[in-house]
Amino acid sequence: MNNKSPIEIDSNMRQEFISQLSEAFLATKGYGIYAYLNPVDVNNLFNQYISLDISAKDFARRFVKSK
Repeated sequence: MNNKSPIEIDSNMRQEFISQLSEAFLATKGYGIYAYLNPVDVNNLFNQYISLDISAKDFARRFVKSK
């Protein structure tokens, strides 16, 4: 049984998303996410991500490739 609140689930999803995006930027560009994006942009990307049916890793790879 999952006893996590919706806030905890959202927080975990957000942390995983930011981690995957940071790894993708670091591996591709040589710098972390915040060298390229501000926190508002990252939040907007997260909101786009949750509306899609793909993994955070796939979303991050696609986004970084487009930059």
